[in-house]
Amino acid sequence: MNTIYETYLTLKQRKGVRDSDVWKATGLSSSYMTQWKHGEFTPKYEKLKAIADYFEVPVLTFYEGIK
Repeated sequence: MNTIYETYLTLKQRKGVRDSDVWKATGLSSSYMTQWKHGEFTPKYEKLKAIADYFEVPVLTFYEGIK
C-alpha cells in the first residue's frame, strides 16, 4: 500500500466516515477509489485536492503523511 492511500485511510478513520461518504462528497467513483486502493495508479492533484478539501487538510498531507 502506498503512503498516499495510507494517509487517506488514517484521515477516513479519524473522521469516522466510510469510503462511500468520501465518494459521494468528492464526486469520485467507487471504481476509481478501488483502483487507487489496489495501487493501479496514484491520483492526480485535482483528485487529491477534492479529497483533501473533504478532510479539511492541505494536499501536501498526502505526500508527507500524517505526523
